[in-house]
Formats: sequence, C-alpha cells, structure tokens
Amino acid sequence: MGICDSPFVDLKDEIESKVVAVAKKHFGFSFSLVFYDLTTLYFESFETDDIRRIGFSKDNKASNPQIMIGLLVNDLGFPISYQLFPGNKFEGHTLMPSILSLKKKHKIDQMTVVADSAMISDQNVEFLKAEKLHYIVAARTANLPIQTIEEIAKQLNQKYEITIRIPTLSKGDLILSFSQKRYVKEKHEMEKQLEKANHYLKHPSSAEIIKRTKFLKGKKLGYELNQELIHKASLLLGIKGYYTNCSNLSNEEVISHYKNLWHVEQTFRISKSDLKARPIFHFNEPAIKAHLLICFMALAIAKYIEIKTNRSIKAVTKELKKSINARIYDEVNKREVIMKPKISDEVRNILEMILPH
Repeated sequence: MGICDSPFVDLKDEIESKVVAVAKKHFGFSFSLVFYDLTTLYFESFETDDIRRIGFSKDNKASNPQIMIGLLVNDLGFPISYQLFPGNKFEGHTLMPSILSLKKKHKIDQMTVVADSAMISDQNVEFLKAEKLHYIVAARTANLPIQTIEEIAKQLNQKYEITIRIPTLSKGDLILSFSQKRYVKEKHEMEKQLEKANHYLKHPSSAEIIKRTKFLKGKKLGYELNQELIHKASLLLGIKGYYTNCSNLSNEEVISHYKNLWHVEQTFRISKSDLKARPIFHFNEPAIKAHLLICFMALAIAKYIEIKTNRSIKAVTKELKKSINARIYDEVNKREVIMKPKISDEVRNILEMILPH
C-alpha cells in the first residue's frame, strides 16, 4: 500500500491530535489563543481540476495552479491544525471551516482567534460571535469614513504608545495606536508613490496609465492627483487598527496578541524554504493530501526543535550534519567500515534540549 492510499490520508486527525498533545505537554497550549493565516502552494503543472485552481498566488506564480492552506498555530508558532482549500477560494471564506473543524474535533468552548484583515468580513464576525468565540483581527482603517479618520488622527495626535478604543456596531471595538517607526516607513512609501504619480502626470503614456498609480484618478481629459486619497493617507500615517470583542483585554494586550501573528508567517516560510513544501509535483488528490500531511508533521518537528533550542531549524540541522557517520567500503577485505565522528559539545547540548529525558 502506497502513501497515497486513503488509510494514510485518514491519519490526519490522529496526527493532529498527537501534535496538539505535544503542544499541551511542552508549551502549555490550551486552545485559549490561536493564530490563523493562509498561504498558497503551487504545482509544477498547468493542468487544473477541482482542487488545483488558478488564483491569487502568494508565490508569484500566477499562471500555475495552486492550493490554499489554512494554518492554525499557538503563540510560539507551533502548528496545531491545517485545512486544504481549492486554489481559487476567497481568503475570507477559509476561516469558518478551519475554526469549526478545530472546535468540533477538540470540543472547545472558549477560544480567541487572531487573524489578519482579510478575515474581517461581517459574515466571519457574526460566525465567531455565534460560536461564542473571541477574535482579534487587523482593521482596514483606509475603509473608514473620512470624518472618523480625522477624529482618530486628532485623538492620537502622532503620540507614541497612545491608544484609543472606539465601539462599532458590527465589528466590536476598534482599537487604534500610533507608531513612530511605522510613520517613518509609511511616509517614505507615500512620498515615493506621490513622486511616481507626479512623474506620470508630466510624462503620460498608455503603459503608465495601465499601472494605476495609487494617488492618480481619472478626469475628463487624462488624470489628476487624488487629493481626497492623499489627505486620507496622510492622516493614517503611522496608525494601525484592530477589531476585537475581547472586552476583558486592555488595548495593549490586544495589540500584543496581534503582533504574535508573525509566527504564522515565519512558520509558512519554514515550510516553503527549509522543508521545500513547494512546488508540488503530485496530480491526484490523495497524493496531494499525503504530501501536505508529511509537510505538517515535518513542520511540527522543525518548530519543536526551534522552540526548544531557540535556534533556527537551518542552524540546528547544519550543526547536526557534522555528526553523520561515514561509511567506507574496504575492497581488499570486502567489508564495510563505519567511522563514527566525535560528538561535539554543541551537538550534545542540542540533543539534550530536544530529546525527552
């Protein structure tokens, strides 16, 4: 029986349960706080089917079919659960099935879900409320009415470490903060965009118009600067927003939890680069699911090692490879000789940290 047969794929629930048990034992995981994000994995093929679809590619492979992976991790980036979706599925529609699967499987009563702004649809908020779950998600502040943005900018007044909380009718509380570091970065980016827009106004061409420069808008004869958008963007420089229904958490605690979402992005980078999860060369669904399950297991092991050693998996494997046995075949005596290397103190230290006592 090959690894692509259904009994192997059916092991997903069992594997996830064992991984969760490790998270509980070694990292104090309790389902009280989980982080969700989505990525894409592309195929070295141009054929599509029900699951391999052309969609928005996070790998810059727009012409290749892909699948989408929804991943849930703990606050250290240790993977807890994953779901597979067709490559053309809308990001916001992946949250509900991922959370429902986890909630049902582990009989979870209380949980706070942290996710990015792509997950903040009214439908998802209503779903989380109906399931009696808490959430912390990034807010798309640029979509707020200009009067609200002006009031927010006035209250924050570009003061570092100042936060405000505004109740909303549909999405819970809107928490906003100002960061000087973010301000400098966003101001630099805005100035570059404005410089680009002004250049295109002075030197227009059809090719440049197609680029849809951010701060340009069309008029009867050509283009002009979008002053309303420039005003709005100027007011929002350095400001970040978060929606939440966690009334028991302070503004600072909400922001701190959201900042841990980078662990999911780091976990995706590990799976794609160190574990070489992409591209996928399989073409039938059982094989694809088997590939992902193996990647999930490898990812759990890699993150376990990283958390325990406080080093990257790349650095750990590089060190461990120095202790590989050398196999030499003696042609004269027709026998194989195994030369064992001296185990360094560094390797002993790594093994001490990751192996059970």
